[in-house]
This record gives sequence, C-alpha cells and structure tokens, in this order.
Amino acid sequence: MKNVGTYTALASIITLIPFGQAYGRAFPEQERFFAVYFDNDVLLDIAGEAFGEDRNYTMGLGFVWGPENQTDGWLYSAHDYLAKAIEVGPYSPKNSSNKGPKFTRYKVSGTAFTPEDLTRYDIVYGDRPYSFLLNYGIQQTTVFATSDGSDVDYSERTELSIGIWGLDIGEEVQTFIHKNISDSPIPNGWSNQISDGGEPSFLLGRTQKWKKYEGSFSNNILIDVTTSVNTSIGYQTHVQAGIDVRIGNTGISEFYEHDFVALGSQVEVVESKPRYQTGMYFYLGYRLSGNIYNVGLQGQFRDNEYEISAGDIERITHTYGFGIVARPFQRMGFSFGFTWRTPEFESGLYERTHGYGSLNVFWN
Repeated sequence: MKNVGTYTALASIITLIPFGQAYGRAFPEQERFFAVYFDNDVLLDIAGEAFGEDRNYTMGLGFVWGPENQTDGWLYSAHDYLAKAIEVGPYSPKNSSNKGPKFTRYKVSGTAFTPEDLTRYDIVYGDRPYSFLLNYGIQQTTVFATSDGSDVDYSERTELSIGIWGLDIGEEVQTFIHKNISDSPIPNGWSNQISDGGEPSFLLGRTQKWKKYEGSFSNNILIDVTTSVNTSIGYQTHVQAGIDVRIGNTGISEFYEHDFVALGSQVEVVESKPRYQTGMYFYLGYRLSGNIYNVGLQGQFRDNEYEISAGDIERITHTYGFGIVARPFQRMGFSFGFTWRTPEFESGLYERTHGYGSLNVFWN
C-alpha cells in the first residue's frame, strides 16, 4: 500500500490527543466560524493506487464561514423568505416552545465531475460527462430540545444555493493539480462539459436529523446513532435517507454538526461550542438516495453534445463512508474520511463504485 507508514503515524498521533475537560451540557451558541474542505481522489492514494482514480466526483473545494451577525450575507433574506413560506427550519411548526438557536453558515464551493479517460479530446460515450459547478449558498441549522429542555434530539438544516454550471474553472484547477501535485494525465475533454460556457442554476434543500441513541463505554468513550432525511429540488433533485454512528469523544461536536458522506458542495459544518475542549471520534455513515434529476448528468435548459438520458439514470444509489473527526485544540479541528457511491447510471463503462477522500479543517 502507498504511504501506509505516513497514515499509521498520523493515526498514532491522533490517538494521543488528550480528551480535556468537559464544559457541561450547555445549549449551543452561534460563534464566528471558518472552514475549508477539500475532496479529491488523490486523498484515497494512501489506501492504494487502485482506489485513487479520476472518475465520477473527482474534485471539490469549498470555503464555509459564519459571521458574527448571521444576516450579513445578501442571500439571507431570500433564504429566510423561502423558509418562512414553506414553514421549515426556524419556522418549523414542530414544538415551537422547545426551539433552540439557529446557526447560519455561508459557503463558496466548486465541484467537478469527469469520465475515467482524461486523455481523449472527444466525447467518451458511455461514461460520465464532464461537468463543473461553481456555487454560493447559505445553510441554516435550527436546533430543537427535548420536552424538558435538557438535551438536543432533533435539528433541521435548510439550504439555498445558486450556481453556474460549465465555467472553465474546473478545467484550470484540475489541470494545475495534475501537473503539480498528482502527476496524473492532463484532462483534454473539458470542452464537452455540461452547459459549456456557463448556465445558472439553483438548489433548495432541507435535512432533518434525529438522535436515536446515545450511550457510553466510559466517561470519554461515547456512542450515538443519528438518522436523517434530506430532500432537495434544483440542480440535484432527490430524496435521501441516512444513518450515522459515532464512537469516541463525541462531546467535541454535536450530532447535527457534520454531513459526513455528502457529495460535492453539500457539506454541513456548524461546530458550536463543544462539551469537551479536545478529543476525537470515529464515524460510519450510509445514505440511500432516490434520484429524480441531476443537472451534472442530464443537462438543464441548454442542449449538450452528450448527456445521460433520463431512462438510463439509476433511480436508487447507495453512498457510504467512514473516517475521523478530531479537535486537537479548543478552537481548531479537522475531519478526514473516505466516501464511496454506487454507479449513477446504466453503462458498460460505468459499473464500478467510485470513491474519494475528504479533508475538512475548521476554526471557531
């Protein structure tokens, strides 16, 4: 295996991180926050070259921030209007007397998808089309407490994103990485990407999370199980059900603070004031998706030379992953993990499950 020594050393160092002192079960609060995340096949190379291949979701880079004043972003008013109109998130009718605070995060991200053979200039029929999305969005997580107000057991995240498909940024960034970092083939087929030249799009989404179980093996070795339902309409229209298991010092972050196995720009990061200053935990995640529409595969309003027909879309897909979340310092932490997804459409060239690695670093 490639880089096994480096990975083993990193894992050993992480296990030595002290668990620190507990803050107590105070209700979480909004804080200024910044995070950067990076998804790429090259991060899977530590598990062997066969895993780190350019295919399907090949790259994602995003910046997430939470200002001291939640309404500072210009997209806030539009999101707030929509959330109120459909009664979700902070306007949910669910037991309003126990509604807790809300966390508002803004993000800018780029997401790239490619076929496997990057050397060809022509269209690779039967494989995934090139596609790239640049988007700006707002995510707001609203927390709900139990009837006696002693714990948090339910949350809703609402999201509004606007984006442009088909810009040249994907080609430029991937070319730079392949020339200077991964020594991979230079991509030549980006002129065939979905909506080449640029086309606007949007996404409106809602994620509900329930904490189903919380227990402990010792004072600092905890376990919890969370279920979730995500619905979205727009450039990705789907219904998704999921389950997450966390084992370790889960007190460094709440159950609703990450979406571990999301693909592309669907990344949830809240990071409220933790119960424990330092520590780490392992996670396992699974998502079952019912897929209705995907611009990155099927195109949007413009005609494309190559796109996947609706009849070839796999309506049911599976996504699963595992990794670690660590907070080595009181106001700084990271997550690192691997995610896999089953094929999204029927094709003789596209019958393998695809994986990628994710690195997320955050500061409060």
